[in-house]
Amino acid sequence: MDRSNTAQFQVSSAEEICQRNDKEIYRANDRVFPGPGMPADRSIQWNRTGEMRRREYRRHRFAMKYTVRDMELLARTDELHETLSGPATRKILQREYLEHGHQEYSNISMISVAHLYNMRRSNAYRSINWHYTKTKPTVVRIGERAKPDPKGQPGYIRADSVHQGDLNGQKGVYHINSTQ
Repeated sequence: MDRSNTAQFQVSSAEEICQRNDKEIYRANDRVFPGPGMPADRSIQWNRTGEMRRREYRRHRFAMKYTVRDMELLARTDELHETLSGPATRKILQREYLEHGHQEYSNISMISVAHLYNMRRSNAYRSINWHYTKTKPTVVRIGERAKPDPKGQPGYIRADSVHQGDLNGQKGVYHINSTQ
């Protein structure tokens, strides 16, 4: 087994610093710790008493460009115009600012259509404007037995089946009639 690439860290006394592969390791209280710049060092931090603990994870977040006030304007606009498509809503927001001179629309008038749809899915928007559509009854009658009415057009066929009956536990014959 070739061990030329693997680094072997051996520290003889406490608090001694050794140099291996351009990285440092530290030994304190019979424990070996990675030095600055080593991968494990990024997740470890030392507190003021000298104790080691894991660094808390902090997710990177972009600054919010649109405020809660902008979401309220979008919700009010959607409510007045019955939630139009994204491009149509964007055009309305632009007209409110550019043509009608409403200064409160200055920030949200430059929104992209994709971001507009993202804002509509946010919890803040949904808490202001929730869109409820009642279930509509079906127009097509399902399972209705009726003679087809082709109105003189070809291509309609009517199939009817008749079961002759069973004999001694065996299924009988099915007769299928088709008419136009």
